[in-house]
Amino acid sequence: MILQCDAGVYTEDFFRKLYNTLDKGGQLVIVDWLTRGITDSQPVPESSLQRKLILFDASLDNPDFEVKTSESIKENLTKAGLVNVTEQFLDNGTVIIKGQKP
Repeated sequence: MILQCDAGVYTEDFFRKLYNTLDKGGQLVIVDWLTRGITDSQPVPESSLQRKLILFDASLDNPDFEVKTSESIKENLTKAGLVNVTEQFLDNGTVIIKGQKP
């Protein structure tokens, strides 16, 4: 099992690397403050000021920086080969996203 918590690295390429380290049946679990995709009807509470400052700082370092949504992360997990990708939104705004190596 790989647990990624508030790491912010959510690219397909990175997920492929993690996929390759997992044993068959292994799980990748992401816990983070994320926004829902624009198709989601229930908004997630705003994250902390500290989190907003971290995201702002990241945008200054990288002009291509974008805040990832749970939908985009699930899509990248699927593209990397993970299956049974699920998400769970907690009341405090935290999102848990899980995927499994077949």
